[in-house]
Amino acid sequence: AGMPADEEHPYGHQRLEYIAGLIVALIIMFVGISLFSTSFDKIINYEPVEINKVFLIISSCILVVSIMIKLWQSMFNKKMGKLISSVALEATAQDSRNDCISTGVVLLGNIVLLIFGNLNFSLDGILGILVSIFIVVAGINLIKDTIDPLIGVSTDSSLISDIIKDIKSNEVVLGVHDVMCHMYGPTKMFMTIHCEVDSKGDIIVIHDHIDNIENEINKKYGVLLTIHMDPLDIHDEEANKLKVEIKNIVENIGEDLDIHDFRVVRKLSKSTILFDIVVPYNYKLTNDEITKRIEEEFFKNHEDYVFLIHFDNIYVTRG
Repeated sequence: AGMPADEEHPYGHQRLEYIAGLIVALIIMFVGISLFSTSFDKIINYEPVEINKVFLIISSCILVVSIMIKLWQSMFNKKMGKLISSVALEATAQDSRNDCISTGVVLLGNIVLLIFGNLNFSLDGILGILVSIFIVVAGINLIKDTIDPLIGVSTDSSLISDIIKDIKSNEVVLGVHDVMCHMYGPTKMFMTIHCEVDSKGDIIVIHDHIDNIENEINKKYGVLLTIHMDPLDIHDEEANKLKVEIKNIVENIGEDLDIHDFRVVRKLSKSTILFDIVVPYNYKLTNDEITKRIEEEFFKNHEDYVFLIHFDNIYVTRG
């Protein structure tokens, strides 16, 4: 996973971490299912055996040592996994933790047999089924944790908020939107963002600021950032007034709706108002219903405009 990028894999090999973690998760699932099967068989075909207390004491001591070693392995792998952002090591840490729990249950069974002697049911089988259920559930959760990044998940909201805050602190940036992040491993992130800038400003100066922002974000966060500049005519009083009006209409439809990229293209007949609306997933209204409600409210007081609306999804969550 730490191999550098090459011609066949220009984004590096970090996603191998998720594949390795998935393999560990599948092994955990196999162990859990196998343990359930053997434990169930012990319950169904239970046969009492003579208890050898010396053997139980010796095996219990071995189990205690095993638990201590596995506990150390779990803590070590978890610490190293977080240190180098390794999904595979974190999965291995969870596997070692499962070993501690299953071994602890076996130890508990030995202690019960030492105290109460032989029982008329399979204590090993019952405890084994309980442990197997725990292991299978842990395996399912681990499979989800390793598959989700391969499919694509939302990036850490606090990181996105910090990056946006740094970008907006630059004097040429008037606003940001259309933030998209692509993860190619635990630490390799590519990010694109649209920054609103003054359309009347010096394009050379603004472009220099944008380059500096990209370099600073890369140095500070290790994120490969690409910025698209959206020119905004902040001196257009008509467009500014219409933007405020439409923004209020949209917010009245739903507080979780937002608009950006607002502009007015003037024509001899009817001018076109263009803007984007950010809509949450599984929103209560369809895009057509939102458009209809905006038009109904807006055209109560206006006739000389037409709408061209583009709908966006939320690709990142801001903290």
